[in-house]
Amino acid sequence: MRPIDPRLFRFSKSSRGFTFVSVLIATIGAALTITQSALLAHLITQVFEQNKLIASLKSLVIVLALVFLGKALLSYISERVAAVASASIRRDL
Repeated sequence: MRPIDPRLFRFSKSSRGFTFVSVLIATIGAALTITQSALLAHLITQVFEQNKLIASLKSLVIVLALVFLGKALLSYISERVAAVASASIRRDL
């Protein structure tokens, strides 16, 4: 069994676009996850190994918060795209 049945693309032309968007969202999400883990590792290293205060790492904490917000926004967009894709593909089928 394949992850996506090729017959879906024949019967529902709109599914191609939604599949492309889903792959794009997943790729951006993976990049944000890698960025988040790198920032967290750097922040933890700065605080515990180099004894820096969190206040002195303010910009790093802000960037980390923006990454968290980006992941939350991406999750919302992913759910919305999935809902629209589901409705569109059901209508086509």
